[in-house]
Amino acid sequence: MMNQIRICLIEDSEKDRKIIYNELIDLYGDCKIDVIESYDKLKDSYKLSYYDIIICDFKLSDYKGVDALFYVRERDLHIPFIFVSDLEWEDATVDTLVLNGATDYVLKSNLKQLQFVIRREINRSRHYSNTEQKLKASEYRFRSIVQSINGIVREVDLNTFEYIYVSPQTVNILGYAESDWFNNHYFWIEHIHPKDRKKASAKVEKAIKEGGNHTIEYRMINSDGDIVWIRDLVTIKEENGVPVWLDGLMIDISEEKEVELQRDHALENEKRRMKEQKCLWNITSLDEQEFTISQLLQRSLMHIPIGFQFPSVTGACIRYNGEEYQTSNYEESEIKLVSENQKIRNGPLSIEVVYLSDENVDLKQPFLREERHLLDTILDILYIKISKKLTTDDLKRHEQLLINTYELAQLGRSL
Repeated sequence: MMNQIRICLIEDSEKDRKIIYNELIDLYGDCKIDVIESYDKLKDSYKLSYYDIIICDFKLSDYKGVDALFYVRERDLHIPFIFVSDLEWEDATVDTLVLNGATDYVLKSNLKQLQFVIRREINRSRHYSNTEQKLKASEYRFRSIVQSINGIVREVDLNTFEYIYVSPQTVNILGYAESDWFNNHYFWIEHIHPKDRKKASAKVEKAIKEGGNHTIEYRMINSDGDIVWIRDLVTIKEENGVPVWLDGLMIDISEEKEVELQRDHALENEKRRMKEQKCLWNITSLDEQEFTISQLLQRSLMHIPIGFQFPSVTGACIRYNGEEYQTSNYEESEIKLVSENQKIRNGPLSIEVVYLSDENVDLKQPFLREERHLLDTILDILYIKISKKLTTDDLKRHEQLLINTYELAQLGRSL
C-alpha cells in the first residue's frame, strides 16, 4: 500500500479546482491536498518540499503555469510536476517543458489519467530519493579512499582562510609546490581560469554557508599555462553549527572533459549530417517534370538554408539563364559561398549562400568544408534536373514536329 499522498494543487479557477480536487479525492480518498490559488501564495509557501507531487494548471489568470514550474525548479526541488491543460499539446511544446523540468501533462477532459501518472511519478520519485541517498553515502566512502590515493587534498581554516594542509600531488597535477599555496591566501582563486573564477568562488561561498558536502567543477591554469579541468569535492566541517574547516579533494578530470568534448563534437556533427541529408532529400525529391525550370529553382531555394549551420540567418540566390531566384531574406553579403556550373545549356548555373549576420559566425572560416561539399552537391542535382527537363522538352518539340510533318504529308497526298 502506498503511504498517504501529499498533493499541492495550483489552480485559480474555482470551477476547475473543485473538479480536479474531487477527482483526486475519488482516486485517493486518504490523500492530503493543499490548494494554492495565486502566484503570491506560491511564493509565500515555505513547505513545497513537503509534497509528493505538484499538479498545476497550465494557463492561470495572473501568471503562467510555467512560472510556477521555474519557481519550483530554481529551488532544486525534484518534486514531480504535472500540468493539467484544456488543450492537446504539440510535441515541440511537450519537449520544451520536459527539458525545463515538467514531468508530464494530463488533459482536463481525461482526469482519470491522473491516477496512473501520480502512481508512476511518486514511485519514481521515491526510488530516486532512495538511490540518491545511497549514492551520497557511496560518494563519501569513495572520497575518503581517494584522499589518500589521488588528487590534491587541501585543508583551509575558515576563520583565517589560511591553508593548513596541501598534499604533494599539487606538483603532479598543477606543477606548483605546497609552499606556493601556503605563501598566498589567494592562490586558489588566482589560478582558476578567469571565465570560471566568479562561478567557482560563488559555489564555495554557498558551500560554506550551507555546510555539508559539495561538488564543484572548474578550470585551473597550471604552471605551464595550460588548462586543467578540476572536480573539487568540498566538505565543510562545523563546530556548534559554525563552519570552521574546508576540506577539499581536487581531482584532475581533463581527460574526462576531453572525452565529453569529443562526444559533443560527434553529436553536433551528426546533427549537421542530418540537416544536410534532409536538405538534399527535399531537393532530390522535387520532380522536375511537374514544374517549369523557374518553379523548380524557386522551390529548391526553400530547402537550401536548413542544410547550413545558421539557417535563421542564411539566405540563398540561384542564377540561371539571366534570371535570379532569391529567398525572401537574401541580400548582398561579404560572408558568402558560391558554386557554379558553366556546362549547362542556357547557363551558367550558380548558387550563392550568404550569412546575413556575423553573430556566432567565424569570419575567418564561416563555412565548413562539409557545407562547401553540400552546395556543390545541390548544384549537381539541379544541373541534372535542368538537363533532364531540357531534354524532355526537346523530345516533346521533336515529337510534335514529326506529327505536324506527317499531317502535312497526308494532306499533300489527298490533294
